[in-house]
Amino acid sequence: MLTRKNLCWLPLAVIALLFFFTQTYPDFVGMARLSFDLLDHLFHGQFLTYYHSMEWLYGIWVYLLYAIWELPVYLAFQLLHIPSGELEQVVPALLWIKLLPFGAGLFSLVTFRSLADQVLKAARDKEIALYLYAASLFVILPVLGTATNDIVYLPFIQLGIGFYLKGKNRPFLLCFALANSGKLLSLFIFLPLLFYRDKKPLVLLRNMAASLALIVIDKLLLLPSASAGIGRGKTGEFFQYLLRMRLEVGPGINVLPMAFALLCLYAFLRGGFRSEQRAHEAIWLSGLGITLFFLFGMHHSQWCILMATFLPLICMLSGRLRALQIFLLTAFEGLFVFRECFMLTWVFAGWGAYEYLILKHFGRQSIRGQNAVTWFFDYVLGSAAPYAHMDLIYTILLFLAVCLFVLGFPGRAKEGSAAEGESGMAPAGIRAALREGILPLLVLRTLLPAFYWIYTFIVLIWL
Repeated sequence: MLTRKNLCWLPLAVIALLFFFTQTYPDFVGMARLSFDLLDHLFHGQFLTYYHSMEWLYGIWVYLLYAIWELPVYLAFQLLHIPSGELEQVVPALLWIKLLPFGAGLFSLVTFRSLADQVLKAARDKEIALYLYAASLFVILPVLGTATNDIVYLPFIQLGIGFYLKGKNRPFLLCFALANSGKLLSLFIFLPLLFYRDKKPLVLLRNMAASLALIVIDKLLLLPSASAGIGRGKTGEFFQYLLRMRLEVGPGINVLPMAFALLCLYAFLRGGFRSEQRAHEAIWLSGLGITLFFLFGMHHSQWCILMATFLPLICMLSGRLRALQIFLLTAFEGLFVFRECFMLTWVFAGWGAYEYLILKHFGRQSIRGQNAVTWFFDYVLGSAAPYAHMDLIYTILLFLAVCLFVLGFPGRAKEGSAAEGESGMAPAGIRAALREGILPLLVLRTLLPAFYWIYTFIVLIWL
């Protein structure tokens, strides 16, 4: 039965299915092959040898999770005598493997809603926040467009923050131990939370060490390969990558560690963890921590999914400024994705988007090696304007981020939320959303990924 609520989500579900069945990213296929190799060595009793010979970009538990999920495909290949090298040619197998990040994305909707229930008061605000998250370019493109592996540990971050706000320290540390092991990038979320809550240095150090326990175990397992000079561990090199300069002030002064250290110091001095505002402050601090990384650090485009949890919540915590904040967020996401298409041309809107799944045999792929967005400016307009104005685009992104966090600063927002019992999808909720100007913005956020898919389909398949 169709209801108003279903009608709000139905277009988004259609868009999600379009992305799921048609688009992916070459790195996803590489991850699938790697898991196949891992299973091969596991069945031949050579797991540690293989583990020591590889340079792992994620914690070993991520690869084992993929290997377990791919086991039915692996066994089918063995029974049918299909060489593992032909994996990328078998569309049903790739779709089965893609179900893992897709399922993790669906699970993140549940964990996000659970977090929103703790952070927001009004039922309508919770509904809108969930829709902002689900329709975000930072969720749809990484999860459904590129099938990024980073979605696998994102629910642990969301669950961890929920445990943090409930005062459950052990589950909080366990969740972030998994997330930090998944990728060290999670530290930009975890550390501001820790500094905000723990004021005793010994307690702070103990909890920090607990959150890094899985990384330490990972490094200990890699010691034989390090001593033998084969393979390399991920942690040290990846940490150096995270701190590479994207923006510097003066000779050799990197903005990212300086700004992040100041944020942690502010969180430590802020206090008030037991106040009624602690949920707002925790979301604001951790959201700013990860956003600083994307503004000032070197990153891959698909990692932007880590910002998706915090920005919708900050918007809905902004009181009467919610509509303005949603507009700023939509502009920030759109401009960020646009810029990433020029910075890393093979990720978002890259020519390989339709190369592997159900549309692989369609189209002439005449712009192979190109990006659908950069192609428009290079060959249609004959203009290098975006390349020449990347500094201006970056400046606007900085401005939008500053506005989002200043207007969403804890304690600054005016009261203006809907009543606790009012549903965001009920007729009264829709009328209120129209009055506030929120509903047109939600429609716009639904249209953005639809426009992205239609445009990339036309350029990458038909041209």
